[in-house]
Amino acid sequence: MAVLSRLGNRVRATVRTVRLIDSLQYAATLRIDSVYSEEDIPAIAEAGQEITVAPQYFQSEGGFIDPSSNQNKRLLSIRSAKSGDSFHATITPSSDGKEWKITDVRPE
Repeated sequence: MAVLSRLGNRVRATVRTVRLIDSLQYAATLRIDSVYSEEDIPAIAEAGQEITVAPQYFQSEGGFIDPSSNQNKRLLSIRSAKSGDSFHATITPSSDGKEWKITDVRPE
């Protein structure tokens, strides 16, 4: 498992595709429509970029994913997203830059 970078960007994204892997995991290809920069966090994603993200669920102290937590419910909502659906999200690259995780989702 890749280690996540501490850097993350808030973005507006549009769904291209969603591939379901199992009952919790998915791979969603997103087009970044805009990046909301913050003074102390440099932009690591760019508008127009297409990336594939996997969910980074909140886990309990025992390492279990709680599907009833509000954050996890929002992440799970991407499983039923259709091509063209847009939303606001926080995305984070792994430390090696090879993977992207989506850590939160907010409807438009």
